[in-house]
Amino acid sequence: MKKVKNDNIDSLVIALFLKDGKYSSGYVTDDEYQSLRTLYRNRASIQSDMKEVKKRILTQITVTFPEFESFTNPFTISGLALLDKYPTAHHYKHSSVDRIMKIFAHIQGNNFNKDKALKLLELSRESIYSGKAKEARAIAIRSTIRLLKMYLSEIDIIEAEILSLLDKKGINNSSLDELPAGNTLIDNLKTIPGVSDKTVAAVISECGDLTRFPSIPKFVGYLGLFPTENSSGNSKSIGHLSKRGSSLVKHALYLSATSCLIHNKQMKQLYDTKRSQGKSKKEALVAVSRKLATVIYSIFKYNTPYNPNRVFTN
Repeated sequence: MKKVKNDNIDSLVIALFLKDGKYSSGYVTDDEYQSLRTLYRNRASIQSDMKEVKKRILTQITVTFPEFESFTNPFTISGLALLDKYPTAHHYKHSSVDRIMKIFAHIQGNNFNKDKALKLLELSRESIYSGKAKEARAIAIRSTIRLLKMYLSEIDIIEAEILSLLDKKGINNSSLDELPAGNTLIDNLKTIPGVSDKTVAAVISECGDLTRFPSIPKFVGYLGLFPTENSSGNSKSIGHLSKRGSSLVKHALYLSATSCLIHNKQMKQLYDTKRSQGKSKKEALVAVSRKLATVIYSIFKYNTPYNPNRVFTN
């Protein structure tokens, strides 16, 4: 009953596995897959850092102009432009509607009008911010905004490189001696309604060549898209989603599942069916994520475009 783990015990366990043949060979991805994985994980790391920067901006706004957050999203192009020009409520003191409107003269697609500018001026005058250390706080806010813009710029660069790797057509199904004429493998994966380039990049970068999985259950198990189970005797309980697998792929598939509720009729039908069976919204989305994984696997294996009639046979 005593748990002991050391090099001698580990060596013995490994030797027994080798003796009985209960092991599988390791998998090393090709250069294209490794390049894609490096870029995608770097993107995820930057996004994580960017979330912390956004939290810092929100904390600063809570002190210097708490009413601003309810007025507009601080992280839109318009919101960041306003914060950069007027970091605190007290910086609107000598402003006017025309001066505020000039900020958006060169920003295309914004819907900021004079009524909003007037409302913003009223909020700044009624703000509970006392104005203490306003210049120091302004420097801090502008500094954090510059940092956020740098992160956004880096993400754009990395995403462009990811798309470039996908478009190079160097990622193929190694089990096919001859590729079918027409669309490439990546093109076929993009035919799934609700699945973006980022989702395709996430799955391929983390999993490599999907044909290395002998079956769909093996692939789904590798992703960790299955609930945990605890059973003893006659009792049986189904727990939360397994913590195994790549969290990046799970997150990407989950986001695609939410997108499929709008853009993919068949996946929306699956979601509605699970909800009618008493599943929660999250459980139903996980079911859609799992179905998306099976569709991606099948398209990768056979290199054919998305066909809902073949996927949803029931």
